[in-house]
Amino acid sequence: MIKLVDVRKQYKAGEDIIEILHGVSLEVKEGELVAIMGPSGSGKSTIMNIIGLLDWKFSGDYYLGDKKIAGLYDAELASIRNREIGFVFQSFFLLPNFTAAQNVALPLIYAGVSANERKERALAALNKIGMQHLADRRPHEMSGGQQQRVAIARSLIADPKVVLADEPTGALDSKTSQEIMDLIKALNKNDKKTIIIVTHDLKVGKQCDRIIFVKDGDITDKLEEF
Repeated sequence: MIKLVDVRKQYKAGEDIIEILHGVSLEVKEGELVAIMGPSGSGKSTIMNIIGLLDWKFSGDYYLGDKKIAGLYDAELASIRNREIGFVFQSFFLLPNFTAAQNVALPLIYAGVSANERKERALAALNKIGMQHLADRRPHEMSGGQQQRVAIARSLIADPKVVLADEPTGALDSKTSQEIMDLIKALNKNDKKTIIIVTHDLKVGKQCDRIIFVKDGDITDKLEEF
């Protein structure tokens, strides 16, 4: 499903060239639930941004399914991102003036889906996660856990090949965090969704099929304190 080969990421700071990723290679198979873990500044968020096509200025090769990503134009990358990748963030990023259903349906607007179909599919997505009764509520009328469930439904509405979750439990209490992880695991198991979680929380990481540890821009098989 996902393959990075010798991926390197640099940026210029004054006269210096700073390398964030030092030739990262990894694979994620279709249907896997994988955690990417590492200390702050390790490069794990950069890896997620590259996988999510939010950062395409890198060297090396990236394959998403049978597509080679490097060298594609911005419009092609945006189209692939909208169709094939779903995102879940720590801060939810729900539009405050939109209802839960409208927030869930948002990716379908960019896909050119009609208003009636958007509404139908959004309600079905909310029903799938037990949130249809909150379809008309706005974010400020929902708890953090409810907002994150809506964000997860939004990430799945276009039936993406992969879902990227950046610290999806980071803003939640421990009980709600586990409820969100239970939902993510159910979607992975029942819907066969490929899900990659970036997290600092080892309790979250241990619930995944495997953990990819990142330190100082390299993949490592050794877990250290962070």
